Amino acid sequence: MNIFRSILFNIAFYGWTGFLTLITLLTLPFPLRYGYYPQDFWSKGIQKFLWIAGVRVEIRGLENIPETPALIASKHQSAWDTTIFFKAVPRVACVLKKELLGIPVFGW
Repeated sequence: MNIFRSILFNIAFYGWTGFLTLITLLTLPFPLRYGYYPQDFWSKGIQKFLWIAGVRVEIRGLENIPETPALIASKHQSAWDTTIFFKAVPRVACVLKKELLGIPVFGW
């Protein structure tokens, strides 16, 4: 049963990611802030798909996030860490290491 749920989640994840990648490409001629919306929508969709895999999410400590701009550094345990910030923190911006840009396709 878990394998079946994992396969369904992966189909939903990659299908959703492919679709929103195309939508994000359509925002390239516009100011950068318009690219944020499809990314936010992508993340919220991924969070909705978690029920397929039987994953439950509990977010604690949101009251500690300041209203002013702040740097939140996460100790990545998985790729999921990068998606949850779009749900937990309003108007999130991601920063990455320069070396990650050397990865084919991802870095392009």
